[in-house]
Amino acid sequence: MLKIYTSLILAYAAVSISVVNAASIQKTDPTNEIAKIYCSGGINTSSISRLVSIFDEINKNSGTKRIYLYINSYGGDMDAGLMASAVIKSSKIPVTTVAMSTVGSSATIMLCAAEDRRSLPDGYIYLHPSLMNYNGDVRPNYIQAMTNESRRFNNIFKKTYEKRTNLTDDMINNILYSESNRITYTPEDAKK
Repeated sequence: MLKIYTSLILAYAAVSISVVNAASIQKTDPTNEIAKIYCSGGINTSSISRLVSIFDEINKNSGTKRIYLYINSYGGDMDAGLMASAVIKSSKIPVTTVAMSTVGSSATIMLCAAEDRRSLPDGYIYLHPSLMNYNGDVRPNYIQAMTNESRRFNNIFKKTYEKRTNLTDDMINNILYSESNRITYTPEDAKK
């Protein structure tokens, strides 16, 4: 029986303009029972909370054999990226993540969470250091707090890339040191 599930993921642009991006689950192949999720837009706790609910819904259906998570995101909130990674890793149904277009920053944590990672021909994956936005007065304790948070986020990236890439420790450290050291991979580059 063909079932179609639909949901909505809200993403917020950095300039406080609300953008709505669709994420849908479709049972497209009744013989293989494959679920497809399209996740497009900014990674934030609201959008990933909905993604968690979608995964829970699919995992309740024992007939589903594989979940394909198509990702198109420049990233966003690191903690939300960790939430997405946790739901992918804990899914009782195997998950394949697919770089649909651009996958960057915290969205790379989602992509790397699956054992089976793929890319569409025009997919790009970019790795860069953590980014912190801060508006307001800067006091010494704020600088220290931001430094600690930046280290925590870069450690999340580092652990992910150590486990899921063949990049050397020096290469990872270099990427995570400066935005000018950011690396963008084509699908062929990523395979290597």
